Amino acid sequence: MINDIEGCRTWISDKTLVKLTSALKIETYRLFTPLTLTDNDIGKTALADLAQDLQKIRKVFNVNFDNALKSRDLV
Repeated sequence: MINDIEGCRTWISDKTLVKLTSALKIETYRLFTPLTLTDNDIGKTALADLAQDLQKIRKVFNVNFDNALKSRDLV
């Protein structure tokens, strides 16, 4: 099975993924990170992604909040 996955002949199901990570006693995300990344690099990447997501959420919130205020003024 692992040979087929590594050879791109099949894809792993979510159930098999859970069984594999459980057997290896690792967290699932570790199977998807390059071996060259350290835990510190992964943390930095995760924080950068989170910061970008927060900026997007903040923009959407501000637009929606401004629109709500404008519609309130119209009433």
